[in-house]
Order: sequence, then structure tokens, then C-alpha cells
Amino acid sequence: MTVAARFYVQSTTTHEGATANHVQMGAVCRGAANSEWASATPCGSISMHIRNDAAFVQFEQGAEYEVTFRKVEKPVIGDGHSIQAFKPSYGGWVCGVCGFYPAAGTKQQWEQDAKPEDLDWSKHDEHFKG
Repeated sequence: MTVAARFYVQSTTTHEGATANHVQMGAVCRGAANSEWASATPCGSISMHIRNDAAFVQFEQGAEYEVTFRKVEKPVIGDGHSIQAFKPSYGGWVCGVCGFYPAAGTKQQWEQDAKPEDLDWSKHDEHFKG
């Protein structure tokens, strides 16, 4: 099952020197086109920090967007997924599929110059490779 909702862009904020820009959205709950969903969810908000400039410029102040929520499967123990090393802006390496952190390997995972191949991912494999 999916749930659709409509949101409008309340504000966009560009942060000079930052790694992400901000979009704040509020629920659209006026008018006949929105009456069905708004009767059940008359208010709401979405706040996003976006690092991709091409995506950020798609959000226009005051414009309305339809958002579809669909439940997705999350990684489970023994599902066999391979490590997809990812380094988010806020910290050290993680698996981009499940968010699992490696154990400290020959380099600590939080060091700026650490490479995914230098880290100990054995606990990830024990957990997900089953």
C-alpha cells in the first residue's frame, strides 16, 4: 500500500560554505484537490538537507509537490547483501545498504584518510552473510 500527500515549499535556504542546503515543506490542505487526503492528515512537515545542487534547485518556493510513501524492505540478518562502503558527510564509513559500521581495522574508521579496504568488515559479514 502507498500513501500520497501533497506538500508545498515553505522555504529554501542556501548555506554558504556548508555541505548541504535546506528545504522546508508544509502540508497542502486547502482546496478540493486536497480534500480527500487532508481530511485524514490536515497538517505535516518535511525538512530536508540536500547535498545535490541539481536536486536542490528543483524545489521552488511556494510550489506544490506530491509525495508518495511506500514501505520498503530493510536489510535483515542473513540476507547476504554485499558491503557497499559509503562515507556520509557526518562521520566514518558505513555500509550504504544497511548502515552497519565496520570495526576498527588497520586504521580507525573515523580517520579522514581511512579507506574502506583498510577496515575490518568481518562483523558485517557475520551478521548479514549468515
